[in-house]
Amino acid sequence: MNDQQNKPSPQTDSEDTPCFAVSGKTDTGNTQPDNTHMSHVHRPHYSRRRTWLKVMLLLVIFISGMVVGSGLTVYGIVRHMRSQQADPQARAVNWTHRLAKRLDLTPEQTELLLPVMTQSSERFAKIHREVRQQIDTELDRMQNEVTTVLPEEKVDTWQKQFNQMRNRWLPNSSVREHFDTQPD
Repeated sequence: MNDQQNKPSPQTDSEDTPCFAVSGKTDTGNTQPDNTHMSHVHRPHYSRRRTWLKVMLLLVIFISGMVVGSGLTVYGIVRHMRSQQADPQARAVNWTHRLAKRLDLTPEQTELLLPVMTQSSERFAKIHREVRQQIDTELDRMQNEVTTVLPEEKVDTWQKQFNQMRNRWLPNSSVREHFDTQPD
């Protein structure tokens, strides 16, 4: 057998891109390329770019999903916490059901626990009202004092930024209205 016959020889495919095939003799004795052993060495350049583009697109979609999911989770938690703060009775019922489930309490034990949780929740709401009033008073004082120190052209910017911060951390929502209107 001749060594020349089994060595890969450069060929061209229909698009004139180089590929390699092993030459060998056919049954008829003619020397022709043996297409069963053909392996393409050259890959088009655009396929690598497309692969990276696909990977990057998948990463962007994945990260976007994480951001949206995290944002919705935080929004849901904050909303739930505000609704719990707004109604001490609802908070007491929620606390009671959680404890009953975690401690595997009987219905009779749960029934005895509810008044204790209700009283505790009402005391907590009273403390929250008092502290919230103190916080609001101190924030008002700080806002006014900073306003007197700032140059006049900076006051509007300060007021806007301060109110945004205040509404983000201590929103003027139904929670505040509920606590402000509750009797002591």
